Amino acid sequence: MVEKIRDKIIFLSLISSLLGIFLIYFSSLMLEAQKVRISEINFELEGKKVSTEGRIIKTYRSRKNPNYLLLIISDRNSSIAVPLFSDLINSLRQKGISLSQFSVGKRIFVTGMVSEYRGSLQIIPRKPNDIRLGK
Repeated sequence: MVEKIRDKIIFLSLISSLLGIFLIYFSSLMLEAQKVRISEINFELEGKKVSTEGRIIKTYRSRKNPNYLLLIISDRNSSIAVPLFSDLINSLRQKGISLSQFSVGKRIFVTGMVSEYRGSLQIIPRKPNDIRLGK
């Protein structure tokens, strides 16, 4: 009798473990960034992780906070803001990427969360791997 109970517990543990693994796997798929063109980014994507590319058309440095940089990137049809906050900037510097490398005309690949700020959409990258500079 004890063996039957033990076997049932082991079986239920195995099923629960497999179910947990499948749930984690499918959850990770949902967290993967959706690849979109800048022109496709809209308020329906707010709160979602996206990946896009474009050229830097404007940069804004804060006089109050030297560890803040706002990029405006464009894909010819549309543009979007990409704010780089101090934590990310410090991490980029540790990887050897300086703010001067973010120059107008430079191609950029960005992954981040779409959010709204003052009525406009922006993409907020969270970690250094979320930003890749091209030529």
